[in-house]
Amino acid sequence: CETRSLGDESINIVELRFTARHLQETCQVGSGQITNEYWVSRSGKVLQSRQWAGPGLGYLKFRSLK
Repeated sequence: CETRSLGDESINIVELRFTARHLQETCQVGSGQITNEYWVSRSGKVLQSRQWAGPGLGYLKFRSLK
């Protein structure tokens, strides 16, 4: 897998605005590839992510509500 930073972004979670570093992880899987995305706070907490869950589910989006 390769991870790259797409820079800082402003995101909204439950009507609250956060500034987070947008990371993109690209992985080779068999003959294809998947791309996972993470939005990480300055303290290192993952605030939001979009991750591959498999062909039956596709991508799932997670948000930290705490």
